[in-house]
Amino acid sequence: MSFRVAVVGRPNVGKSALFNRLVGRRRSLVHDLPGMTRDVIEEAASLSDGRRYTVVDTGGFDPSDREAIPAEVRKRALDEIARADLVFLVVDASAGVLPGDREAARVVRQAGKECVVLANKIDRREGREGEQEAFALGFGEVIGVSAEHNLGIDELLDAVGARLGTAAGGDAAVPPPEIAVAIIGRPNVGKSSLLNALVGFERAIVSPAAGTTRDALDERLEVDGRAFRIVDTAGIRRRGKTEQGPEVLSVVAARKRLERCDVALVVFDAMEGPTSQDSTVASYAVEKGKGILLVANKWDLAGAGRIAEQFRLDVHDKFPFARFAPRKHTVHRKDTKA
Repeated sequence: MSFRVAVVGRPNVGKSALFNRLVGRRRSLVHDLPGMTRDVIEEAASLSDGRRYTVVDTGGFDPSDREAIPAEVRKRALDEIARADLVFLVVDASAGVLPGDREAARVVRQAGKECVVLANKIDRREGREGEQEAFALGFGEVIGVSAEHNLGIDELLDAVGARLGTAAGGDAAVPPPEIAVAIIGRPNVGKSSLLNALVGFERAIVSPAAGTTRDALDERLEVDGRAFRIVDTAGIRRRGKTEQGPEVLSVVAARKRLERCDVALVVFDAMEGPTSQDSTVASYAVEKGKGILLVANKWDLAGAGRIAEQFRLDVHDKFPFARFAPRKHTVHRKDTKA
């Protein structure tokens, strides 16, 4: 089993920026908006000597916010702390130690996990002055870092290497090739529910609110000896309707994952029937030369009132460039199977 490093902390302390440094690319979205990361993002990472481990980015741990989505984000962060071999507790050294930092430290301590405190943003004067304050959280090791300016990252990696050396060897074997399958569609058509149904557990946060998914999430799935990488992406809207800020970043990330996939599952709402926006999303996949499967979701709610032949004509009308694509009707609520 892979050695797991969980990156945790309250919102907006720089967890995702540090995660990206560890994996060597911009895998997690970074934005000034607190709570940008919601779902758990995990990636394989390597040390300079080739030893491999898994690093996990979690959403901001905010015990004071009792809304549904923040509560689910907090629950998933707790789950990842429980699974971790090593926890990196990130604090904003320029802000000092705040109640949210103390609460996150308490949870890590109760879980009995080995923890290194990362005092981020030491490139700022306030950060350099606040680094020593991080020892007040009660852990023996504090490393001053700057994710933005790549300061202290070597020391951070040394901390991973010291623990990984006593672990069960890390992941030396190269995993077999995977078929990359991207789940794409406009907002709120059920992409995250489909991911959860395919992998068999609650991998993605599901909410009636459009735009719940921000980062692209992926999970490995093996079927009959074949390996797949299933990728859930944020909802894609027309450029003119895409809100500035986090949504723009999410759509850019979705388009990039689409470019790297082998097959795209184009999900649309069977209750509404295919729309012009669904057609636009599908056209992105066709333009990139990807194999596509048209997925009519919520068929249990739409099928009884919709004549199958008329539905087929609607699909042909909205996706004239994709008449070669297979079609699948799906139902994937918690009490049903896809």
